[in-house]
Amino acid sequence: FHRDAPNGFAQLMLFDTQSDTLTALTTDRYESNSGAWSADGKWIYFLSDRSLKSVVRHPWGARQPDHFFDRPFKVYALPLRKGLRLPFEPPDELHPEQARKEEPKTGAPADKPPVKVEVDLDGIAKRIEETPLPAGNYRSLTVAGERLCWLDANLADPAKASLQCAAIDNKGEKPETLFDDVRDFEASADGKKLLVVRENDLLVVPADAKAAALKD
Repeated sequence: FHRDAPNGFAQLMLFDTQSDTLTALTTDRYESNSGAWSADGKWIYFLSDRSLKSVVRHPWGARQPDHFFDRPFKVYALPLRKGLRLPFEPPDELHPEQARKEEPKTGAPADKPPVKVEVDLDGIAKRIEETPLPAGNYRSLTVAGERLCWLDANLADPAKASLQCAAIDNKGEKPETLFDDVRDFEASADGKKLLVVRENDLLVVPADAKAAALKD
């Protein structure tokens, strides 16, 4: 979860229910929020406003404008153990492409064992990695199956945003916009469905749906 630090910036926090200890996962020098656990329990993805590129060319002139940072948020990944390789990294000679395992489509689905989460707190805040996903005016980051989904705000009307998703893989594909004018969304507990809230609609779509298929 995240909570506000004394300076007003939100920090990502981790609470251990076994030892009743609270650990800060991110610094209070940047806003960090929307923590989302990966399906395998090895990563926490989150949003942070560390892409600070002002659209104001210079701070002087007749009206002395202040800096304005558009699209400051990026998606970051925090490995919960040392030695984990970012899923977005391309394959190389030491890390060849792994064949994807297809789930059987016949018969009742097999029960999966619960995910065992192991957290190494030693130096955890120093292991943060920046994903290659582009910066934006993001909020509400969510893991939906094998994808990351979020809302990209419309600055002209903050109540309306675009629902965008990107695969958690190393194919290098750009995020795609599933819907515009979205007010909110939520992933199902199993990560297979998305509930999308628009002004006059409630939509339920597969979490792996492509934008082209949703427009048909």
